This record gives sequence, C-alpha cells and structure tokens, in this order.
Amino acid sequence: MKIKSSMAILFMAVVLIVSGCSMGKEKEVAADICGCTKTLENKFTPEFVKILIESAQAENPNKAIEEKMSALEPEQMMALLPNIKAMEELDNDKGEFITCINGLEKKYDNAYTFDEEKSMKEVLAEMEKMDCSFGVAILKLGLKAK
Repeated sequence: MKIKSSMAILFMAVVLIVSGCSMGKEKEVAADICGCTKTLENKFTPEFVKILIESAQAENPNKAIEEKMSALEPEQMMALLPNIKAMEELDNDKGEFITCINGLEKKYDNAYTFDEEKSMKEVLAEMEKMDCSFGVAILKLGLKAK
C-alpha cells in the first residue's frame, strides 16, 4: 500500500531527528518538528489527519490505519484520494516536507544524546504542550514503528 511506505518514510525521518537531539534542546526540536509536520498536515484533508491521529493511539497503528480506511464508505474513500497525491511529496527529495526535515537533520547534526529514549519522550512531552496533535501523532507512530 502506497500510504504505508510513504508514512514509514515520514515516521522514520522524524524519529531520526528526535533521536539525535541533545538534552536541553527538546523544546527547540519539538517546535521545529511541529513546524515541519504542520506544513505536511495542511496538505491532507481533515478526515485523513483525524485517521492518523486516532491510529497513533492504537497498539498497532498500521493495522488501525488499514481498518479505518477499509471501514470507509466508497464516497468517503474517494474524498481521501487527494491525500494519496499529497503522500507523493514524501518520495520527492525536493518536496517542502523533506526539505524541512533535511534542514532539521543538518541543524541538529552535531547534537547527540546518550539516552535516546528519554530525549524522545521529552520532545514528545514538549510537542504535546503545543498545538501540534498531528506532529505528536507522527512521532508516536514513528516510535511504535521503530
């Protein structure tokens, strides 16, 4: 499924940035990730964003996404088709989201932590304080995919 492979790229890109951040920069990293994910969120329909956010809470997010998508009526599924086009940006190295993520990777290239899990939880906690529910969902999906 195209959505599954594109989302895997997205999840892992965000997880790589978070896992490389140094202690004390979690708030800055959280704000930066929220900025990148917000630009991506704006390309999706609210219904698709809702599916991703809800699925991030599930024990098996990929299965939850598949179940939610297959439970849709044909008209609802057709309304989600523009999201497939938006997902293609994840395969485009010059796309807005990938460019943003690459910028963050460069920005935090020399910042590392020895406690990756603790740092990721702290970034997630900072993101939860912000208006960044889509970014939080992406990070949670990334953590569960890891």
